[in-house]
Amino acid sequence: RQRQMCIRDSNKIIYQLIPNSNYRFKNALVKTNDEGFKDKNYPKEKSKNTKRIIGIGDSGMFGWGVEEAESYLTQLENRLNKNDSLQFEIINTSVPGYNTVMEVEVLEKKIQLDQVDLVIIDFITNDFELPSFIRKKPDFTTLEKSYLLMFFESDFFSKKQKRDEWLIDSPMDQEGYFESKVENVPDEYRGLVGKEGYILAMQRLKELGNEYGFEILVLSQSPHLKIPKVVIETCDNLDLKFIDFAPHWEKYKSKNPAAQWKLSDDDWHPTPEGHREISNTLFEEIENLGIITVSYTHLRAHETEAD
Repeated sequence: RQRQMCIRDSNKIIYQLIPNSNYRFKNALVKTNDEGFKDKNYPKEKSKNTKRIIGIGDSGMFGWGVEEAESYLTQLENRLNKNDSLQFEIINTSVPGYNTVMEVEVLEKKIQLDQVDLVIIDFITNDFELPSFIRKKPDFTTLEKSYLLMFFESDFFSKKQKRDEWLIDSPMDQEGYFESKVENVPDEYRGLVGKEGYILAMQRLKELGNEYGFEILVLSQSPHLKIPKVVIETCDNLDLKFIDFAPHWEKYKSKNPAAQWKLSDDDWHPTPEGHREISNTLFEEIENLGIITVSYTHLRAHETEAD
């Protein structure tokens, strides 16, 4: 059976995708690179006239249930590269079940930050919660071999899945979500959860942006998400651009009543159509904000002809 995930020797990252893997997951092909990202390999240092964008997030940005070409970061990369002068690279570091603390840790530990021009971080409500899995005690990070493998029967979150003894499901709260109250979380994971953990992670992200000179966009991709006040306040306090996708989807839906957001009745991840519209929104925001200045005369001419 194809191995999909392994333990990381970090109390903040905990687990990652198996590097250099190739398998089908949620009816879509997943290929991982040398770093365990669902992406192709990129050189450590970007080429001349290249802009590098890093995506940090969880299952939505990962492209849960859609093919790689349909995911919004891949579509955004393709569209950005239809310009007259620059090359764009978008590295997708997202892993299902990650929260904000883990995402920022991956950025800091696994990305060469002096090569980054823009970071896009995706917010979803489970960013306050424990990730999908935690380690069983004792702390196995002390072992010489830190890459301990985990196996899946079929579905990522299936209760019937067969896996080895090293990882367990994170504890749930009374409402059936992964635990987010600090007092109910194992000691070694308390820094990962709650509003304070989120704020500290976002502060660290801003510090890294200032130190290495990259811009930051915070995206709320779900059109059905009530955005917590602390997220808006944190972005305002840190002077981070926040993009709420909901109004964009509402406008699109009003013109396209048959548009479908959810993959299925019980799976709220976006369809390929949803990914396409997120990509369009990000492209417009990047262009309008002047974060990356480039000419798209060829693209606009093509779009005008299409209209």
